Amino acid sequence: MKDEITFEQVIQWVEELQCQNSIDFQGIKNIKESIKKLNSEITKAKNLNNSINKKILSDYEKIKKIILDENVSITLDNKISNVNKLLNDLKSNVYSLENGQAFEKKINENIKTISTQLEHIATEYNVKDYGAKGDGKTDDSDSIRRCIADLPNSNFILKFPEGIYIQGDGTNPHYSDSNGNYGGDINIGKPIYFDLTNKSNFKIIGYGATIKAHPNNSCIANNRGFSFSDCDNLYIEGITYDGNKNSRQPWGGDNSGYNLQNAFDFSNCDNINLFNVVALNSVMDGFTFRGSGGTPDTYCNNIIMTNCKSKNAYRQGISGVNAHYGTLYGCEFSDTGKDYGTSPMFGIDLEQGYTNYQDRGQKNWSIRDCIFKNNIGQGLGLHWGTYNTLVEGNTFINNGIYCSKDTEFLTVNNTIRNNVFYDTPFFEMQGGGALVENNTFYVTNYTKISITDANNAYDNGKSRRNIFRNNTIISDLSNVDYVNKEVKNMNQNFFNGVTDVINNDFVNMYFIKETNTIGNSFNMNGISELSKFEGNRFIYNVDISSAVSSIAIPKYVNRNNNEYASVFNIGYHRPEYTSLTKKAMIFDETLNKAIWWNGTNWVDGVGNTIS
Repeated sequence: MKDEITFEQVIQWVEELQCQNSIDFQGIKNIKESIKKLNSEITKAKNLNNSINKKILSDYEKIKKIILDENVSITLDNKISNVNKLLNDLKSNVYSLENGQAFEKKINENIKTISTQLEHIATEYNVKDYGAKGDGKTDDSDSIRRCIADLPNSNFILKFPEGIYIQGDGTNPHYSDSNGNYGGDINIGKPIYFDLTNKSNFKIIGYGATIKAHPNNSCIANNRGFSFSDCDNLYIEGITYDGNKNSRQPWGGDNSGYNLQNAFDFSNCDNINLFNVVALNSVMDGFTFRGSGGTPDTYCNNIIMTNCKSKNAYRQGISGVNAHYGTLYGCEFSDTGKDYGTSPMFGIDLEQGYTNYQDRGQKNWSIRDCIFKNNIGQGLGLHWGTYNTLVEGNTFINNGIYCSKDTEFLTVNNTIRNNVFYDTPFFEMQGGGALVENNTFYVTNYTKISITDANNAYDNGKSRRNIFRNNTIISDLSNVDYVNKEVKNMNQNFFNGVTDVINNDFVNMYFIKETNTIGNSFNMNGISELSKFEGNRFIYNVDISSAVSSIAIPKYVNRNNNEYASVFNIGYHRPEYTSLTKKAMIFDETLNKAIWWNGTNWVDGVGNTIS
């Protein structure tokens, strides 16, 4: 019947509430169960008085309307208060039923349970309710800080409506100069940063919102962006922090304490989830995840970043210092150190924070489908204490990867797979146990690829073998002036320790015999006799005198099934023209010189056609 009591709509608004506002998903589940129990009790009485049924149904229609009201001026606190009033009204109506008192105790218990559980649903706090303008002109820092000061310890939503929120007025003092680094009292100036400490189960939502540092703000710790300490279960979505680096012109180094000037800083936080969060022009790091002490209970754990960006940071896009279990997907890290920067200027730098402590460093990070572009340092640094990292499906442009050696054998067993590298200056894995497979390197300038086990981690039983397999290294010399030999040592490959080099393609490793050579080197002189060198192809390479003379491979290394398409005799062993790219080069042993395919003919270094 049309006027029958139904609780489907109640379940519906609870589910919609879960999608839109709730943090405590277990609490929502409990509310659903309580509503079902209440439904069961009222169903027993619903046929006793049809008019009361209509009133009860009307009450729940009002509840649904209140909860789903999108008027931002109505806080969720008010919504919950109104819902509780209607629940009490519902209770009164049920008591009015004939024989309704028989159900009084059970219904009262259920309604009390629902009311209590509603209090655990996240409460909204809107920075504009505290005076923030978001007009791109007004200093909103005090208003935002007042809003944050009003937050409960858990179960809240901090909302930044669309707009540009200016942070500061440019009047704070500056650090002194200590031999080119920041000096003096670290905590000078009025704090204008946004601090959340000891909070849990909360969201920060800011689609279309940018917090932008005043262009005249000094570069001091009290002018940093967001600071999260000892927080758990936090979710941040759609917010941008612009540190205004180029206007503020940071100049000091990153010495301790002064280096807190980050856009988003997380200390001793667990279960961090960032979605579409952007750090622009940071005057130190875009994002920092760090431990607050030297023991595992103070580290950051379980970090998820999706579609996040750091651009034009002063020092790092991300610093991970004693942070475990990070997952990055679809993120971008670019232009770190551009115009203004301090070392190391990496896109991401994962590093130790403390030595000689249990469980130090970074473990089990996964970095997938990200872009590393034009960072002044490396794209990705895997420093002391970084192990079991997976780097997969990423694109590196003018950036590479550096994995340091480690005397404690903890920077080991990192996997680099299915990535594309364009003009990577350095790709260096020193720690041991590196698995580098199915990557493509496009080289138009100098590149060094080095896979080593600098501290013999494998020999000491601390890592797996180094493996370099199924990779393709392509040198493109289409813009090289061969006559004047302007480019030297395009591609250097070094392998040592126990390193297996298997099924790789090395394409266009060019050499010219004369002085001032254009060329590449392939050096395995430090490799262990336990290593394998097999199934590799050297394609369209020009060797100085013989098929392997420019490829330094010790005789004790097993060299099975490798192909060398390096040396060609005139008239007999030149490749088919159709298989050549323009400006492909070979060394013709009969002519005793290098020759090039110009798309139509073979020519020598001064352009004479070779028959």
